[in-house]
Amino acid sequence: MDILCPICGEPWDRDELHDMWFHGRQLPYHKAVERFQALGCEAFQTAHRVEKDRKRAAAARALYDVLGDDMDAASAEFEDLDSWL
Repeated sequence: MDILCPICGEPWDRDELHDMWFHGRQLPYHKAVERFQALGCEAFQTAHRVEKDRKRAAAARALYDVLGDDMDAASAEFEDLDSWL
């Protein structure tokens, strides 16, 4: 299931959080979640795409604020995102 970049709205496979590296070391899952929620795509050393979808990015930020580090719940909500945007 996908999670969304809080900056540009780009979808990412949630499992990539388990394989995030920073300064040559693999990050623990909770640290990877924190980095992704703060930096979005840049947490994966990928440049942000032009703001692809402002509504999706705003929805992602709001859900991350409410759900905290529960990325399972966030990705489940993103499955229904198109129906409520």
